[in-house]
Amino acid sequence: MLVPGPHLLNGVLDLAAKRMSIGLGRVTYGSLIVLAICAGLLLGLLPAGPLPVTATSLSVPLWLNVVAAAVAPASYPVYFSLDARLIVWPVLVGALAHALRWVSMSQLGAGVAVGAFVACVAAGLLLTPVARRYGASFAGVGFAAVVALVPGVFIFRGVAGLFDLSVHATPELVTAVAGDLSTGLVTLTAMGVGLAASQALAARLLRG
Repeated sequence: MLVPGPHLLNGVLDLAAKRMSIGLGRVTYGSLIVLAICAGLLLGLLPAGPLPVTATSLSVPLWLNVVAAAVAPASYPVYFSLDARLIVWPVLVGALAHALRWVSMSQLGAGVAVGAFVACVAAGLLLTPVARRYGASFAGVGFAAVVALVPGVFIFRGVAGLFDLSVHATPELVTAVAGDLSTGLVTLTAMGVGLAASQALAARLLRG
């Protein structure tokens, strides 16, 4: 919930619109906050032991994925003080976006980044008219719908692995760290591009 999604997304939208100075400023500011989150989490976990770099994941059923995906979109608009009338839209669109991601990954064999891209494109196309209708910030509404897609676990594990590498570097650890960091960064990029591109496309269609 602390991830500065609107700052990062607004920065990507500014860069796409060739507003380079403010775009780079927002992306840099958001990236520094993400680094601060990683550092704070790792320091807080020190008493309990290091964060495991290599971990297995479980397959989640579609219905549970959709229900869980609706919780974060219901909370994020409150966290960013958005209009209460807007909360239902990120919830519904976020649930649909996660269903599309689940189908892309579980049924079509897509990777994490591709699944996030598909979900963000759908969210952007559906929420751009909503943001325009209510005069709301697309970055706030759009990111609220996909906030649960943020690959925090990959970024946190990757950063934790960088510290482990300074103590005992093994081929397995290097591979795990590189995989986590690349997955996290590529997924974040895919999310930003998906939301920005779909927002621009939807806005052009609405103007037309």
